[in-house]
Formats: sequence, C-alpha cells, structure tokens
Amino acid sequence: MSDFRATTGESVPLSSLQSRRRAWKISFYICLVTAVLVSFLVLVRIEQKIPAVGYVTTEEYAEIRSPRMGKIKEILIKSGNTVQPGDILVQLDSSEAEALLEQSEYQVGKVKTEIEKLSTVHKEQRMKHEKLLTLAELHFKDAKSKLTLTERLSEKGLASEIAVEDRRLALELAEVELNALKSEDETLEEKEMAVLLEELKAAEQAVKLHKVRLEEFVVRAPFAGSVIRHDFIIGEIVGPDTVLYELFGGDQLVLKVMVDERHAALVRTGMRYRA
Repeated sequence: MSDFRATTGESVPLSSLQSRRRAWKISFYICLVTAVLVSFLVLVRIEQKIPAVGYVTTEEYAEIRSPRMGKIKEILIKSGNTVQPGDILVQLDSSEAEALLEQSEYQVGKVKTEIEKLSTVHKEQRMKHEKLLTLAELHFKDAKSKLTLTERLSEKGLASEIAVEDRRLALELAEVELNALKSEDETLEEKEMAVLLEELKAAEQAVKLHKVRLEEFVVRAPFAGSVIRHDFIIGEIVGPDTVLYELFGGDQLVLKVMVDERHAALVRTGMRYRA
C-alpha cells in the first residue's frame, strides 16, 4: 500500500536520485573552491614582516688591543686615519726589553770572539805539535840507525857492549817520546770548542726570543682600513682587555641583524629586508 501526501503551494519533493545528484554537485563545488584556494596560497607568496634589530658595519672589522701589558710611549695614528696592513698604531715602552736584547747581542759577540781566539790557539798548538812530532820521528829514525850501526861494529869488535846499550836506550827513549806525541789527546780541544759553541747557540736563541718579545710592544694594523681611536693617552697602562682602536675595512657594507628566537624559524635565505 503506497503513501500519498497533498501539498498546497510547496515545491514538489525531490526524488532520491535527484537528492543524490544535488549532494554530489555541492561536494564537487566545495572541493573545487578548496583546490583553488590552496593553489592560490601556494603560488602567491604572502609577505611576512619579522621584526629585528641590528647595525651596519664594514666587510672587515677588528678591535685593536695591545698584545701585552705596557705603558703607552707613542701614538702614531689618529682617529679617521687610513692604515695599511702592518702599520704601527701604538708603540709601548720597551726600554727593558731593548736592554735585554742588547745584552744578549753583546753575549753573542763575546762568545764569537772567544771562539775565534780559541780557534787561533788550537791552530798554533796543532802546528807546534806537528813540528814536535816530525822531530820525534827524526830522532827515532836516527836512534834506530845508530843502534844498527853500533851493533854491527860490536860484532866486529869495534864497539863495546856499553856503547850498544847506550844506543839501545837512546832508541827506547826516542820511541817513548814519539808514541807520547802520537797519542796526545786532542779531545780536550774539541770539548773546549763544544762548550763555546753551546754557549753561542744559547746566546743566539736568546737574541731571537728577545726580538720576538720586543715585537709585542708594537701594536700594528692587521688589515687595511679606517680607524676610530678610543680614549687613551701617552703614559697610560694598557693591556689585552683595553680596546685602543676599531678598524673598519673592506669595500662593502654589511648589515648584521638579530632576530627574536620565536621568529627564527621564519627566516629564509634570500629574504628581503628594510632598514
């Protein structure tokens, strides 16, 4: 048995097929609008503003400090001056270091003089030794020759046994003298020279060390640029914790900014900025 319904002035109810078609159209339009919105958001970049604080500086920057504690002796560069790498900005008082260097250099000269003198003495001693050795060899050959002759004469009855013994004793003495000269120890000379050479090496090392330390009393520019001098005067004691100059170098300006931690994730490479 079917149901019947009478209406007065109302639209005719949709059939089940028409209702499904209508629902499908609504869903399709909703998806289409959603897709258009997503595509728009992907293709169109929305400008974001991220607050930050910063400052403008040069491509190269350095704070110039003294490498050691010392008294200002001379100020060579003023604020606003342009400097080159290695230019001296400030000279510290280095009188004590210069005195130590001078003392070390004097010690080097002194040891070198002693080495020259000892070399001369050794040379004279060697020449004297060679002469004595030559004479000893001649005495030995002469004594040997005389002994041989005396022994032959003794065999013929022309020389006594006492004369032979005298010649034999003379030969033994000549041999002892020759062997003593040959075995004379030359290591003493070598040891004396070795001691002086070690002293020279230590003195030259001290000179190098004092020259390096002397450089610590000079404040130089690490690269080319313009300087801004801080407040300090001649006679003031400064150290590594005292900023003497600020050095600005390079051809380009650099903007350095600091972004709050909560916005850090939003920062990307290539973002535009406005200062």
